[in-house]
Amino acid sequence: MPASATATPHDRRSSDLPVVPAMPFAKVAELLNIPLSTLKKLRARGHGPPCIKIGRRLFVRPADLDAWIKQMTTNDKRATNGKA
Repeated sequence: MPASATATPHDRRSSDLPVVPAMPFAKVAELLNIPLSTLKKLRARGHGPPCIKIGRRLFVRPADLDAWIKQMTTNDKRATNGKA
């Protein structure tokens, strides 16, 4: 019987796991040109981008960041009645 047929999920090597690109939370603040403390406050209030927590560190997937920015843009247009 091949070894892969009897392998458990715990036997997988990290090189076998799919890689999901994600940016550290501080890098997101830098890209948005806002203080990290502002981004942390938005997250604490439930208004920040979706995050992945690995250990103590927070990460944001680029697709989630793009969707969050689009949502914020849409919300801003509603708040100003479409006036820029």
